[in-house]
Amino acid sequence: MNQDLLNQQSQVLYVLREGLWKTCQGLCQKLFAKTNDPFYQFWKAFCLYKTVGVNEAFNELTLIKNKKEFQFATSAAMQFYQSKQRGLDKETLEMCRQMQNDGRKTPNDRAFASTIYFYLFVDEDKKAKEVTQLLSAEQTNNLVVRGWYELLQKDDPVDQNRILEYFQGVGAKLNNKSLDYLLGLAKAAEQAKKYLITLDAINEISIVYKDFSFADFEKIRINMLINDWDQYQDLVSKILYNEPNNILALKAQSFYVLARKGEIKEATDVVDQLLLACTQQEEENIQLLLNMCQLVSRISGRNAQIIQLTIGALTRARKQNPLQADLCLEIALETLMLEDYDRAYDLFKEAAGLDEGRMESLSGMIQCKIEQGVIDESEKQLEFLIEVQQSAGKTPEIAFLQALLENKKTSGTDSQSSLQFLDEALKLHIQESRLVLPGFDFFIKLNPDMLYTMAQLYLRNLSMNTMLAGKENPTSMIGKGTKLLDSIIKQVPGMANATLLLATGKMALGDPQEALKAINKVLVQDPRNEDAYILQSLISIKTGQTNMALNSLNQAISNNFTIRENPLFMLVKGEVEFRSEDYKSAQATLEIVYEYVAGKQKGKVKVSKSKILQFSEKDRCQVFVLLAKAYAKNKKEKEARQIMQKAIVEYTGSPQEGLVMMANSEVSIESGDIKKAINILKAVTSDKPIFQTSRIILADVYLKYIKDRRNYTKCYHELLEAAPTFENYKLLGDALMKINEPHDAVIYYEKAFELNNTDKDIVRVIGNALSLTYDYQRAIKYYEDALAKLPESNELIVDLADLCIRINNTQKADKLLVWETFLPNDYANPDLKVLKANSKAFTLIAKLILKQQQIINNQAQKIDNQKEQQKLMAEGQKLTEKIRKAYELSIVIQKEAIEKSKAESGNVDEEKQQLGKLLYEQSKYYFNIEKNFQLALDCLEQSSKYNPTSENIIQLQAECLYQSNDLIGCEQKLKILSKINPKNDYASMMLSELLLRQDDSERQIQQFLQLLQDKPNSYGTLSKIIEWYRKQNRLEESLKIIENSQKGSQNPNEPGLCFCRGLYYKYKIQPKEALIQFNYAKKNHQYAEESLTHMIDLYLNPDLDLPYSISDEQGKQVNVENLKACEQLLRELQNRGTQQRYTIMQSYVLQASNNQKSIELASNLLTQTLKQNQNSIPAMLALAINKFLMKKQTEGKNLLKMLYTKEKASSGWESEELEKAWLLHAESFIAIQKYDQAEEVLRKILKQNKSCGKAEEFIGLIKEKEQSYQDASNSYEKAFKLSNMKNPTMGFRLAFNYFKAKRNVECINVCKQILEINPNYPKLQQEILSKHANNYPSVALLFVNLKHTIFFLLQPYLFF
Repeated sequence: MNQDLLNQQSQVLYVLREGLWKTCQGLCQKLFAKTNDPFYQFWKAFCLYKTVGVNEAFNELTLIKNKKEFQFATSAAMQFYQSKQRGLDKETLEMCRQMQNDGRKTPNDRAFASTIYFYLFVDEDKKAKEVTQLLSAEQTNNLVVRGWYELLQKDDPVDQNRILEYFQGVGAKLNNKSLDYLLGLAKAAEQAKKYLITLDAINEISIVYKDFSFADFEKIRINMLINDWDQYQDLVSKILYNEPNNILALKAQSFYVLARKGEIKEATDVVDQLLLACTQQEEENIQLLLNMCQLVSRISGRNAQIIQLTIGALTRARKQNPLQADLCLEIALETLMLEDYDRAYDLFKEAAGLDEGRMESLSGMIQCKIEQGVIDESEKQLEFLIEVQQSAGKTPEIAFLQALLENKKTSGTDSQSSLQFLDEALKLHIQESRLVLPGFDFFIKLNPDMLYTMAQLYLRNLSMNTMLAGKENPTSMIGKGTKLLDSIIKQVPGMANATLLLATGKMALGDPQEALKAINKVLVQDPRNEDAYILQSLISIKTGQTNMALNSLNQAISNNFTIRENPLFMLVKGEVEFRSEDYKSAQATLEIVYEYVAGKQKGKVKVSKSKILQFSEKDRCQVFVLLAKAYAKNKKEKEARQIMQKAIVEYTGSPQEGLVMMANSEVSIESGDIKKAINILKAVTSDKPIFQTSRIILADVYLKYIKDRRNYTKCYHELLEAAPTFENYKLLGDALMKINEPHDAVIYYEKAFELNNTDKDIVRVIGNALSLTYDYQRAIKYYEDALAKLPESNELIVDLADLCIRINNTQKADKLLVWETFLPNDYANPDLKVLKANSKAFTLIAKLILKQQQIINNQAQKIDNQKEQQKLMAEGQKLTEKIRKAYELSIVIQKEAIEKSKAESGNVDEEKQQLGKLLYEQSKYYFNIEKNFQLALDCLEQSSKYNPTSENIIQLQAECLYQSNDLIGCEQKLKILSKINPKNDYASMMLSELLLRQDDSERQIQQFLQLLQDKPNSYGTLSKIIEWYRKQNRLEESLKIIENSQKGSQNPNEPGLCFCRGLYYKYKIQPKEALIQFNYAKKNHQYAEESLTHMIDLYLNPDLDLPYSISDEQGKQVNVENLKACEQLLRELQNRGTQQRYTIMQSYVLQASNNQKSIELASNLLTQTLKQNQNSIPAMLALAINKFLMKKQTEGKNLLKMLYTKEKASSGWESEELEKAWLLHAESFIAIQKYDQAEEVLRKILKQNKSCGKAEEFIGLIKEKEQSYQDASNSYEKAFKLSNMKNPTMGFRLAFNYFKAKRNVECINVCKQILEINPNYPKLQQEILSKHANNYPSVALLFVNLKHTIFFLLQPYLFF
């Protein structure tokens, strides 16, 4: 056969398979006129049968009945058409049979092939199979026809892989692959889900058969299957560019815009164009129109605009075909989607009249009646339907109707029978859907709209409280419904109603982040969606962002003012106002909604048209509860009691009785009547469903309000007495753990284990509890025994290793944490728990190696031999790579855990958050140990994707940027941190520090003072204000600010407040008081490092003097008790501070011992620290002092010179250390009598810190040496005041210069103050009193008498 003719016939068959009858009719007519081939006339007749009717088709075939070569096919078709006519013409029928017999005698493979296709298109598969036997075996084209028979027949089970192998075998025999063969190969591969083969076949068609205009549409279909939507859209656009009204391309575009994008406005235009094209190009093709309308309506998300378009097109078609039952039934189904139950019922009834055998009509009528609340009649009709369908078996529609009926009968409760019917309906529906091959028709059979309706039933009792609680079990009805919605959205992500309903389910399951993603997606599609804004506000309520919640509600109001008549909206608004502590507004709002649901306007409830957020009975009950609470908060106890009484009367005996009872106890608590609350809760007996809830709440009341631990545990004991189950034993164990009673908790955990020894989780819980008893040997033995029974339990190995690391048993931990045990294995398929344990194992390995590295580094620092030291340092450096590798493996395995969680429908977000935490741990390592701020920032950037609102992550980002001197970036991060948590102390402190760096610091301080008035607990800001006032020599002004903050704090020993008081006392040189405050402050991690540093500094240097005197060439003397206290604080600093801070403070303590070996050890430590961070100001200063102590003055002075060139420090601590360095630098100039240079340094110090007493003292010393006693006394006077007039040495210098300046009265007053501090100050008598006695006898007598009259209570000035 001519190749062109064969290709043309293949195109005709393709168009027939697509159901484009009018298009095919025109094509056949055109080709018949060209070739006079009966093949085209035959198929033109078939198209007439499909569009116009049987008679026209029969008449068309009579024109070619005498064509001998096609007689077999013609006679077969004529027999079929004759059988479909109302009046059977036996004579004609007999004639057709005779013709077919004649045709059989003159075999013609083209006629046989057309007959096979004809029978397949009219669902006569058996006859088609018989004809395949007539095909000659020699012709390769016949092999292709047999392959198409296998693809299109529906009678026999289909082995898709076998058919594909068949086509591939045929292809091996063909010299030239025909179009029909390539299309068959593509279809067989598609059905076998071998999409690459399909794509290759279609690409070959595009190259070889360029005239085949449908190749691009086939590519569209395959791109849809492989989810390559970009290529899909490019191909659609290409076709529509050339043919704007191409039906298949418009169909593909409609699907994409609706199912994938959810763009209703765009979809409305495209669908309208599609339906118009169908009407114009295929005006009598009812089946095509039905197919298009079914596809569009099922994925429309019940959008009224889209469904009105499809109903309009179907209605117009029905006017042409009023007796067509399929049209009437489809209009009825789509009217049902619009919830017009009366109209839908009439249409279903009409469809039933047109075709009595269609069960869909009867089931539709029943569904309408159920939705209208006509329960009894619906139940009878459903029983009849079940009886009729008994022989055919149960259908998903019947199971769904049973579920819907049970739901209506048991409104407000989770009916078990309803759940069973719903599960059955879903199972049957999915089974039926799987029978349809992937493609556009799959979505019609899948019917996302029906799945959405099922999901609604699963979530029917979802209330606002349920969403806010977020404690639903994934296996509950709500969990099942949410899982179903996840599946719907995966297939049809553009369905806005399903996406919003999914958000409600995600919230109920405690996944607000995923819920928010869904809501934001809907708002992108439809910025005016009211339900989305309500849900958005609920998420903001849950996360404590009440301002954002109010913004969302206001946005909903701006879109639709009438939404305020919706009780659910008003309830949410009342909840937001209540949680914002705006109780008066909450009361006003709730009074309005109360009128809607229980007052004068009852019955006027308006619900959202989309029915996403329905006002349930639980929500109505919440109105009573919340209004009563609002009254209680506004001290309207009488009104609160009245509302609660009404609620009790109305809901007693209902499923909401427990909620009301619990609420009544809460209202009693709000009203301060704890006794009544306890009585209400105690009244719940063990036979009530809410008994467990009541006892849990009662236990919390005892613990929170009465601090009664005995009755707290008694409540759980009562639960155990009522039901000694595994769960209750575990609950009691958990309760005991909450009050730090791990010993007793272990007992009950073990009893729980006895009841269920197959639960591996309880084994780990027991181990964890034992580890908290501090009986570590017992805990280790327990883990070892457990591992003996479960040797391959990676979770137990990791738990034991974690315990060993915590108790510094690194040897045992090292034996447990073997890399190979936890490495990913391509052949194994570990479950989620094992993957999580493996990930944690590598995190522990990293921590363990880090400990080993620190030990090696410490050993290296103690060794004098340089080669040995370098060898150890190199060994430590190798461990750095292992630490990095361990962190990387931990992250890789956690990513596997995420994929496993997706596959097992687990809590994917929880695993993603864990990945974020691991990345955060890795970034902390880079920040604290390697000091690689860029790598730390890279890790934090990734971590923030999984925990975008994590304060710890943003805080560390700010610290990295600060250390990298990117102050603008740091400020941006700090502002974000303040926005997330306005009470974040670190953010306020660092912002204060950054702003105080600016020139106009006085203006900035006023802003901070205003901030402290609004938020008195912003202790970070307060600490910076104290430091600023100190540097301005106005420290006393900060005392009032501290007192105001203390008034605004509920806890006078709040760590942040104590830290600020500690700073004040330290700067006032009141070391005892400062130490007490810092001791409280160090309990909080944020203030731990700074507090411990200040405490060590105070023990070493209580009078804030310099740690070394260059003039005296000696360090400050520290008593033994103070050194012991420092050593204890150092141990704490090692665990709670950075390694650099610990090393530097350790060096100061070692140097203060005046032991030569200790000083040398300090030198090694500081040298190593400077190698890691050569710009560390504190390390350079400590090393300079170390050099002076080792009598290496030149090296020490060189370090001081280097420090003098540094203009700014990166933190408050570094700033203080830099000031000390400059003071020592100035003293070094004084020692060599370079007074001008010394004074220049000191003036620079005083410019930055006006309260630097040591700078004033040194200026006084310079002036004294220059014999300028008046100027010297002025400077000494300032220095003495700045020392809080408690430094006798300073006082003596002041008195001496007063004496030299002949200011005798001031001199005597200062002497009096000195004697109050130290009655036996050694130089006072010799240097001043004796000279006064000689020069001014009367004054001396006065002073001596004064001296003898002082009652000395204070001991000599020695701190501790």
